[in-house]
Amino acid sequence: MDQLLATETVFMENNTAFSNATQLHANITQVLMMGSYTREECLLAHQLNNDIYFLGSLFFSSVVSLIASPSLIYFIYSKLLTAKFHTNLKILLILYFGSLSLFSLGVSFGFGYRFVITFFVQNDCELLIDPIFFKYYHLGLLGLMTFSMLLPIGFAIERFIALFNAKIYEHSFKHLGSIISTILFAFEDLLLWLIYKDETFAGPHYALVLVPTTSATLFNLFFYFFIGVQLFSLVCTVIILIQNRRMAQKKENQTVSMRFVMIEVYEATRLMVVVGFLHVFFVGCYVVGGLTVRLLGPSYFDSVANYLIARAIYCSVPIYNLVIPLVGFKVMNDLEKKRKKEVNETIQLKSIGEEGMKNYQDLLKQIWD
Repeated sequence: MDQLLATETVFMENNTAFSNATQLHANITQVLMMGSYTREECLLAHQLNNDIYFLGSLFFSSVVSLIASPSLIYFIYSKLLTAKFHTNLKILLILYFGSLSLFSLGVSFGFGYRFVITFFVQNDCELLIDPIFFKYYHLGLLGLMTFSMLLPIGFAIERFIALFNAKIYEHSFKHLGSIISTILFAFEDLLLWLIYKDETFAGPHYALVLVPTTSATLFNLFFYFFIGVQLFSLVCTVIILIQNRRMAQKKENQTVSMRFVMIEVYEATRLMVVVGFLHVFFVGCYVVGGLTVRLLGPSYFDSVANYLIARAIYCSVPIYNLVIPLVGFKVMNDLEKKRKKEVNETIQLKSIGEEGMKNYQDLLKQIWD
């Protein structure tokens, strides 16, 4: 009996020593993890990453983006690659939807990782994001977002040229799409360099989507610039839509082949108009809302944690990336049906009357020449 009690006493002492050692190891780990971070910064990371609304936005965004990315790729494969559009516009559209797909994939990976890691950290300081990881992830994601925001300007430029040069566009301007996309990509890189050229990314970083404080002022200017970009894209979209309808109604003095060219221009422009309006609406809401939270948030929220939560949640819901492929499928299916109908009506109607005789004579001339 005494031996049993002695054994139990030794076990309890060993267990106590093990618990103390474990606690000491945890304390040492926390000190090492803190590094240059203060206890208040680690506490703020805990408040942000354990907020139910913030965690919900991370999970929702990760799932939505995981669905959106393959949907966008499938839209490119099944619709854009086989579309009867000019190569210039196809290049721009593929780059646009491709960048959205990569952006969605990045959001799904990054936000999903941040959601899962919240439940496995041993101390609050581990919730702070590694500066190196934050730097490359943040810049990469922002680059994809910025490129897709600039491409609607490319759509407008390409469609303007196509509309006003419809007779020669099919065999001219062969590299216009590549040139426009290259210029926009270089301009995007310049913008990001101007914003972050003095940024050290030293931290602390609480969320993947939050811009470092030292670059916040330039980033606000960046948002103001994109408000102007979206308004310019909206004006161009309206002008293109009006001009496109006028040209579609102007059927006199057009050969059958010219009318087929105008059908292609009309269909491509209609898709661009739908994409442009949706993009302006969603991005406009995002930019205006983001600026409102950034500028008015500090005076509205009662704590820094709630302010950061509001900013992070607002920037973490990529609904547009899920909506645009669904709308794209709908528009493309409607255009295909309308195209088949118009082609059949054109073939039937233009084989009779004076214009039918003219088309018949043109065909005989092509055969004998």
